[in-house]
Amino acid sequence: MKIDASKSSYKILSKLSDLVKQPSLNYFEDTESDTITKALSFMNDNYDKNISLNDVAEHVYMTPVYFSTFFKKATGENFIKRMTSIRLDHAKELLLNSNLTVNEICYMVGYNHIGNFLDKFKKSFNMTPNEYRKFFLKKD
Repeated sequence: MKIDASKSSYKILSKLSDLVKQPSLNYFEDTESDTITKALSFMNDNYDKNISLNDVAEHVYMTPVYFSTFFKKATGENFIKRMTSIRLDHAKELLLNSNLTVNEICYMVGYNHIGNFLDKFKKSFNMTPNEYRKFFLKKD
């Protein structure tokens, strides 16, 4: 009986493997794309909050470790780098389109410590937020 059961299981697995490999069934590819879209959307919608990799992983129903690997493979960058990029892009927009102080902007884009925000901004753009504001507002 064990031999028959293993042969039967092998046949089922073989058929499933063949189905997944068929080009007409893009279920797994679509799911990967949908998951990344859902994760990025969540990150963009919540950049101003203190969200973590765990929060995003939970949102897309993955474990944090698996999500971290999955995200890096799908986007080419790690979670922290992408989250920083999202926050700094919003900070740049606020610097140029508002009269908010750097401190106010820091908290509005999800940073709890001004020092951390200033370090990330300067590392990314080779200038402080105030220098960025002055440089680009002078150009216009």
